[in-house]
Amino acid sequence: MGHRTALPISPVPGRASRVPVRIDRADVDGDGYGACPGCDIANGCTFNGDDCDDFDGNINPGNDGTNDYCDCDDLDGFTQQASEISCLLTSPDEDCDGLEDCEEIADCENQDCFGGVNTCQGGACLAMPICTDNDGDGYGVCPNCDTTSGCVFNGDDCDDDIAQCGDACNPGASDYCDGWDNDCNAGTADGSGDPFPHFNSKQADICAGSTQSCVAGVWVDDYSGIANYEDPEANCIDAFDNDCDGGLNCGGLCASGTESDCGNGIDDDNDCLTDCADPECTGDPACPSGTSGAPGFDMTWLNILVVELLVVMLSAAVVFKGMKPAG
Repeated sequence: MGHRTALPISPVPGRASRVPVRIDRADVDGDGYGACPGCDIANGCTFNGDDCDDFDGNINPGNDGTNDYCDCDDLDGFTQQASEISCLLTSPDEDCDGLEDCEEIADCENQDCFGGVNTCQGGACLAMPICTDNDGDGYGVCPNCDTTSGCVFNGDDCDDDIAQCGDACNPGASDYCDGWDNDCNAGTADGSGDPFPHFNSKQADICAGSTQSCVAGVWVDDYSGIANYEDPEANCIDAFDNDCDGGLNCGGLCASGTESDCGNGIDDDNDCLTDCADPECTGDPACPSGTSGAPGFDMTWLNILVVELLVVMLSAAVVFKGMKPAG
């Protein structure tokens, strides 16, 4: 802008006469630097120098050496940025908007502003928590473990050590049989989070569908909850394969012992002789004289022999009839 010189005014009696005043205006943004021509001290500017942006008081040649991003010199390798590129307290105002580090809330909120110790919070560099997540599973170690401090998830990571359980242990994990508290819940049984059951080695008879238990991080057979399970098998006359080996009761062998009750219909001593058929029951009130199945002889086996004999005789008769000549 050009300059105007005020016209002299006639003296007024008793007053000093006015001196012509220079009113040069070459510094639109008021930063002390003008836009040439008319940009030096002789024309009313505070400093000599051409202001490359006389509409932004944050950009002028006076920033040379203190903030090279805003010094009107693009040849020094630093130019004005579109946004703040560093939020550290020691960083300059890279986007030349007059705001530095944490004052740039849009660019720096929750970002490091002092060597990883402080973060930008609400426009100030404060000692706020930063998520400590050493194993990278998104869960941190409290008190710095929630999303407001930079973690992906809220929740306290019970094992943030990558050399230990690491990312396999956090509040969002399932509890596998590995000896670790994967879900960070001491009340959850080890192995309860496995997606499929682990069956016992023996699945015959009463053991069908039975499952293993997780012990010290390893799946092991567990038959403790199975009714009538015996190993070795002791009850040889019930209807169960008590040891679940898929074979005959007691291997098909009869045991020896004492018939404790001669009227309960059970071979108490597993000697293949039940109640009054067992010589041990001779004279017992439950076995009066003439009782079917005399002491020392089990009528069950006699009945079986009779049936088998009849089957053989009938088979022979059929064969004989087929061999008889016609006519």
